[in-house]
Amino acid sequence: MECSASTDTLSLSLRAWPEYNVNASSLSSIIPRISQQRGHIRNITEEGLLEEIKAAETDDHTANVGEPQEGVTRVDHTPSRMDEVLRARQEIVKQIEAASHEAYRALDFISLLLSKDTPRTAEISLSQGTQLLVPLGSLGADKIPAPQLPLEGQRDQDLISRGWKLQGLENTAESLLRSADRLEKEVESECKYWTQILAVRDKGWSVCRLPRERHTLGVRFGFGEAAAGFKERGLAALRRGEDGGITLDQGIVSSQIKTVRVRMRRSNAITGTSTAPEQPKPEDSASIENLILQARNSVYEEELFYELSREARQLANQGVRTVDDTIVLSLGDTTQILIDLIPVGEATSTNSEQSQPLCDTSDDDVAQGIALALRILLSYAHRLNLKRRSQLPPPIDRKRPIPPHFILHPILVHLLHQQALRALTSLLESLVAPAVAAGLHASYSLSTYTNCTSPVKPPTAIATQMTWKTAVSTPADTVVDRFKDRLESIAAIHFPGNQKLTLEVYTALYLPLLGTEYIITTKPNQSTAPPTQPNTEGTNDKTQPQPLLPPMVRFNSLNETTLYLAWTLSRSIVEEIRLFTPPPPPVTESATPTSLPGEVGWEPLGDQRGMTTELQKSFPQRAHIRRMKVEVVPDKLTLRWGETNGKGGGKVYVWEGALVGGEGQKETLVGVVRGAGEFPATSVSARQEEMSSSPAR
Repeated sequence: MECSASTDTLSLSLRAWPEYNVNASSLSSIIPRISQQRGHIRNITEEGLLEEIKAAETDDHTANVGEPQEGVTRVDHTPSRMDEVLRARQEIVKQIEAASHEAYRALDFISLLLSKDTPRTAEISLSQGTQLLVPLGSLGADKIPAPQLPLEGQRDQDLISRGWKLQGLENTAESLLRSADRLEKEVESECKYWTQILAVRDKGWSVCRLPRERHTLGVRFGFGEAAAGFKERGLAALRRGEDGGITLDQGIVSSQIKTVRVRMRRSNAITGTSTAPEQPKPEDSASIENLILQARNSVYEEELFYELSREARQLANQGVRTVDDTIVLSLGDTTQILIDLIPVGEATSTNSEQSQPLCDTSDDDVAQGIALALRILLSYAHRLNLKRRSQLPPPIDRKRPIPPHFILHPILVHLLHQQALRALTSLLESLVAPAVAAGLHASYSLSTYTNCTSPVKPPTAIATQMTWKTAVSTPADTVVDRFKDRLESIAAIHFPGNQKLTLEVYTALYLPLLGTEYIITTKPNQSTAPPTQPNTEGTNDKTQPQPLLPPMVRFNSLNETTLYLAWTLSRSIVEEIRLFTPPPPPVTESATPTSLPGEVGWEPLGDQRGMTTELQKSFPQRAHIRRMKVEVVPDKLTLRWGETNGKGGGKVYVWEGALVGGEGQKETLVGVVRGAGEFPATSVSARQEEMSSSPAR
């Protein structure tokens, strides 16, 4: 018995685990696959993708209607993009092959036709297959004469040819005439264009090519030292119109002409407005020269307002602010200066808050002067930029932000200085007038703008030639420099008691001075000279010198200056009373003596003699002390005196006879002091007040 055994074999496929390809999901690999399957990405739209999704869902639904058969695989017969490309390539190759065959057949035909006359030459270009099938010289060609036309046909042909020639000549003549007319108009337009170009150049304007359009001429009417944005706007194209005239093309910049307007406002009423520039006549407004001039002025005015707006941000601490495109300079509580940029010809601003009715024209000159000063200062700033650019730069030049020009600073300095001078004049008048009304010697004299009144010396011829190399200032530069410098005014004051003061007023808006400063200097005189020998006898020496006032004091406000001057005037009146020795009254048998032996005159109270505003007089025989106090305020001078016997209480007398504008003034200060020094005191115009303490204190 045979046994057969069969062994079952098991086949195993051992493969490595597939590695994850990072690049398969990267954007750089997805985009080429998309382009290969669907073409360029620009052809893929959201609507197309949605349609494909719907079509796929419809196919799936149709396929799933019936029961799927086991073992049947669904095949997608939708052609892919690659198949379409391959089919298109095959079609193109077929077309190329067909064209190549046609070309070779044509070449064989020509070569076989020429083989009858030049077999050697034809044999070179004839294909091998044609040579095997067709012998050389088997194809030939002969020239057959054309059939003769009858006479009528020839006559018709001649007429037709002659008509075509005549029509061609007429068309040519008309074309030449049209070309001549067009050339004549073009010559006239060119002549008109270049005539206006030459007229613009003869007026002094710079004509050049545009940087970005080399074939177009332009005119440069701006300022070379202006800001970057306005320097570029200073060049406009001169384009030729249809009639040959020049049109000024400023690009996207508005052609509306604008100007800077200055207005004065007092108590919410406009009291002055600067004059707008003159408008050209209607017949001259369209000329190219006027258009260029208006464009130049408009660019200059816009740059001016731009620089003023930049500078206004730095002057916020001086009351300068910007409200709705209007720069407001506040001078006190009721006075303001308004600066804005408006179109030429607009009478009032469109801003309802700033537009106020024009009540009067009292400040028109001030507003016009400020407007002219602003324009002059901007031109001077351009001049300084040119000087700075003409100098050699430092070895290492770092780019720094360009600070705004000082245009509002000098204007504000002058306005603040004028305001300070008006207030100072009113103050001195209110202090001097009561002293003069009281019979005292007091006066003042004011010299304004002492640093601006000296004459300007013209430079020599050599200095004029070397201005740009050695930075020698011209007279115009000197005048503007003085206008921009700090302002100085000096007042010489004479108070009673031979007291002389010098008050200097300085105004500036740059460090170390920001505003107005008052410097008061005391001049030495006989009464304040140092003593040669001290007085040790204790007598009433009227020539005994008093302590000196501070030689110089500085104040930054008018209120402090007012207090100091009022105190100085009071001290001067005390000195005047001390130096005054009234003659003793005559003593008769019938008269009662008013002063007793041993009485002394009025002496300053306290240890600091000459620094006090109080005096006293002793009556040793009667054990009485009489005190007097001098009080000075603007527009008023008051004397208060009374006596005390050490028991407290008493009466005080007040003399206000030196009140400016007062009524009933009957005595001068000399008479009042003489009456107050008698015992008992006598005064005509003094009033009596009750007091509970020392009258002078």
